[in-house]
Amino acid sequence: MNARMSISNAALAMFLAAAPRAPAQTPVDQIRLPGAGLDLSTRNEVAAAARRAGDWLAARQSPQGSWGVSNTVKITSAALTALCAPRRQRHSDSRARAALWLKDTAARQIADIETHALRLLALSLTLPDSPARSNLFADLAARAESSADINAAAPADRDLWRMATAAAGLRSSAADLNTDAAAALRRTAADWPPFPCAAREIWRSAKLINAAGGGVITRGGDRIDWRAETAVFLLGSQRRDPSGGAYWDAPDPDRRVLETAWSILTLSEL
Repeated sequence: MNARMSISNAALAMFLAAAPRAPAQTPVDQIRLPGAGLDLSTRNEVAAAARRAGDWLAARQSPQGSWGVSNTVKITSAALTALCAPRRQRHSDSRARAALWLKDTAARQIADIETHALRLLALSLTLPDSPARSNLFADLAARAESSADINAAAPADRDLWRMATAAAGLRSSAADLNTDAAAALRRTAADWPPFPCAAREIWRSAKLINAAGGGVITRGGDRIDWRAETAVFLLGSQRRDPSGGAYWDAPDPDRRVLETAWSILTLSEL
C-alpha cells in the first residue's frame, strides 16, 4: 500500500513540475501611477544629468566667482541657486566664491525684479544665519523695492520675488498672484506639455504642480505623467561637452549658463 502511494505521489509531483506556470503577478505597490515619483532607473539618470551639469557650470565660473558677461548678477545668481539645489552637495568652493562675489554687488543699480529676486534667493541658500546676513537681506529687499515697482512686474517675476523673500525670512510687498491655485493648475494641465520652451518656464510649471497640486495634475479625469515626460525631454535635450560635463544649449554663452541652471532646478522638482 505504501509503495503504491509513493508511486502515485511521485507521478503527481512529475505532473505538477511539467505543468505550465502562471505568470507572476506584479505586486500592487510596484505599479507606477502616471505622475507618481520617477522609477529608480530614471531617478539615477536625472541625478547623473544634474551632476554633469553642475560640473559644467563650475568649470565655467570666473576666478572672481561670477558667471556671464552681459548680466553677471542675474547669471551668477541663477548658477549659484542651481548649485544649491537639493541633493547637490558638490562644488562647495564654487558656491562660496559665488556668494562672496554676489554679496559685494549689493550697491549695484539693478532695474529688473527678476535679478533682485534671484540674487536674494541665491544668497539665502548659501550665507550662514547671522545678524549681518539679516541686515544684508533687509538692505537688498529695500533696494529692490525702491528701484522697481514690484507689483507692476511680470507675474512670473513677482512670484519669484515672493519666493526669494520667503527664503530670506522677509515679508514681501508683492501681491499674492496665486489666489486661485486650482485655476492655475487647470491652465497648466490644459497646456501640458509646455516644451519645447525655455527651462525657466518648465521649472515654473513643475514648481506650481508640486506646491499647489501636491505633485499631481489631471486632465479629463486622468493623471498626467508630467514627471516622466519632463525627465524624458530634459534628459534628451542635454548635450555632452567634449571638454567635460554637460549643458543645455542656447544661442549664446550667457543664455547657455541660464538654461543649464534652470534645467538643474527643474530636475530637482521631479
